This record gives sequence, C-alpha cells and structure tokens, in this order.
Amino acid sequence: MSRTLYWFTHDLRLDDNPALHQAANSESLLLVYCVNPDWFAPSRYGSPSLGAHRWRFLQQALADLETSLDKVGQHLLILNDRPRIALTELVSKNAIQRLICSRQFGMDEKSELRGLSMQMPELEIVEVDTYTLFNQQDIHFADDEMPATYSKFRRHAEKWSTTPALPAPKNLPPPPKVVSKKGTTLSSFRAEHSTTENLLTGGEAAAQTHLSQYFAGDLPLSYKVVRNELDGFVNSSKMSSWLNMGCLSVRRLRIRIQGYEAERGGNDSTYWLFIELLWREYFLWLALQTKSKLFNFQGSAAQPPSTVYQREKFESWCQADTPYPLVNACMCQLNETGYLSNRGRQIAASCLVNELGQDWRFGAAWFENQLVDYNVAVNWGNWQYIAGVGADPRGGRHFNLSKQTELYDPLGQYRRRWGSV
Repeated sequence: MSRTLYWFTHDLRLDDNPALHQAANSESLLLVYCVNPDWFAPSRYGSPSLGAHRWRFLQQALADLETSLDKVGQHLLILNDRPRIALTELVSKNAIQRLICSRQFGMDEKSELRGLSMQMPELEIVEVDTYTLFNQQDIHFADDEMPATYSKFRRHAEKWSTTPALPAPKNLPPPPKVVSKKGTTLSSFRAEHSTTENLLTGGEAAAQTHLSQYFAGDLPLSYKVVRNELDGFVNSSKMSSWLNMGCLSVRRLRIRIQGYEAERGGNDSTYWLFIELLWREYFLWLALQTKSKLFNFQGSAAQPPSTVYQREKFESWCQADTPYPLVNACMCQLNETGYLSNRGRQIAASCLVNELGQDWRFGAAWFENQLVDYNVAVNWGNWQYIAGVGADPRGGRHFNLSKQTELYDPLGQYRRRWGSV
C-alpha cells in the first residue's frame, strides 16, 4: 500500500469520483487543494483568471467538500500557493509515492504536472477521468485524431457506453502524520465584492439538490423549446456551474436523464440535454489534442483573423457601453451575476469580433474572469468558433444583432431589465 497525495482540482465532490476511489487504496492519504495566487493577478489579456463570482462559488464548494470529508474521517488541506511549489514540498516531507488527480485539460495545469514529473521523477503521477462522460481509452478515432466537426464526433459518441457511476466512499485512509505545510482557511481569503444574485450556490450538496429539483417536474420536457431564451432561471438546466467546478459528475447527470426518460418518457428536449453533454465532451477532448492552439490568435485556422486589440473599444464592450443595446444588456447581466445564457454569450462574442473588430482572445479572457460556469475547453473553444479559428472548417459566426433582438427580445423586456432600450 502506498502513501498517496490527492490533488483536488475540478472534482470537488465525493460522489462518482473514481480518482478518489483509486487514492483510497493507500496506507495514508493527503488531500490538497491549491488556491493559486496567479488566478488573482492580471493575465496577458488584462483581467485575472478568477473573478468575484466564480471565486464565491469556489469558496462555497470547498467549504462543502471540507464538511463531506470530515464525515469520512479526512481533512482538506487548502494551500495559498502555486501547485508545483506546494505539492513538491508536501511530497518530499511526507515521503509520498503516488500523486493522483483528475485529468487536466488546461495548459497551465498540464504544465504544473510536467514540472512535478521532471522535478520528482520517482513520483508516480496518475490522472483519472472524473471530468468527462467517457474515459480517454474509450475515445477511438483513426490516427487518434478528433473529428474536425462536432457532428461527426456526435454520430460516434451517441453510441458509446459509459462507465457506471460510483458511490461516494464511506471512509478514507487517514492523512500522514508529518504534513508540515501549513494550510489556510477560506475565511482568510478576501475576494472583491460580488453583486451576483446568488441563485447558484457552490458545492456537491447544492448540486444534488438542484439535480433533484430540476428532474422532479416537467422542466426537462421543454428544455429544447426554451434553451435559447435570454433570461429566466428555468429556461436552461443550470447544471454547468456544478459540472465545471466538479461538484456534479457528468456521468451522474447522464444517468439522471436516462432515469427520467424511463419514468416520464423521452422527447426532443430530454434528448437535447444529452446532446449538450456531448458538446461539452467534444470541446474537452479537442482541447486535449489541440493543446496550446486553443489559446493562439490563429487557432487551428490556415490564416489568422483580421481583428486587432484596441483598448478603448474592448473596455467599452466589457463595461456594456457599445452602440448595441442588446449586447449591453448581455454584458450587464454577465458582469452583475457571473451568468449569461448560451445565446447571450454568442451575441456578445459576435459583437466583439465582428462589429467591433477586436481580438477574440481578450473576450475569451473576460468571460473566463466573469463566468461562474467557466470551463477552459468550452469557453475558449466557443470563442474560436465565433472568430473562425476553431476546428470547424465552415469559418466564424456572425450574428445579425437586429435580427437577434427581434427574435429574442422583441418587447425589450430583457434590455429594460439588464440595460436600457
């Protein structure tokens, strides 16, 4: 039996966490979460990676995880440090033989793991699929290349089976006796004030409550009909924040959809809930393949886009001060709540790239800062689609703002609530 360090990242739950089950097969188990100071510093695009809304949600999720771990005889060590620095010290002082974590899809996290491997070649590092519907070994395409289009991926993925969800462990091995790296408490962190409506609460308990409430009635049966609405809490499933923070297993959600269809009968809307999970899946596995191209100006395209970065235009977009009232309303909602409908995100992104002619990466970074449900692959992948530099060979997406206004806010209700007509 080995001495194991488990690095929590985007898997803040006990239910259906196969990585935690692997880690539990140890004589001692050290559970760690690193709050990276780099998240709060301005990136190359001007805004910090972690804004107030997602930071609030993350703190709630960590507090909930600490409560759950206490019930199974464990403790979460929360460190205010860069992972490579913190984990290297813990591995050395506690004679850790194995480090386990959820599979990482972002370049920064991958870089941390590579650095650890180079610095400590004797350390066994294991990445486990906790964040996706499918395991990596179940993804099979010719030459190991992901399809150039989502539709081709979907035709295959719809037929694939998934690994059964695992129950939460009833107990875990004790932490090692040494540890020594001093942890911190969540109350010691100070995030900037958040004006969010707080409709979304972080944590596995809140995720399970929302899951039960959503599937208790008829909402899944009308999902496809209302999913393009700009506003209204019940007009989308709202699962993405818990999925992307790892408070909810995507496999558990898939099982719940199947159970609902078996009990209530399936239709286009329940099917479309599954299709949305496949979109998320496609972006994640594509990001793993494209690596740094996900963040490059040219992306996977043959030619770079013709857009530029102009600080005044970009900041006006961020501050909801463009010539387009619908876009301003979208940006006000995003900035105030940390949430924006998928339709709203497409409208706002298209405006920045096509009407204002700005570098798409700055918009993607602003969304990263603001969105509670931020997912590195989905966010940057969707922005690449809008900018025409993604894997899709059809080019970018240019939304007619006048038509979008007529279709989705004909009476001006959304603009009156979040902006001005």
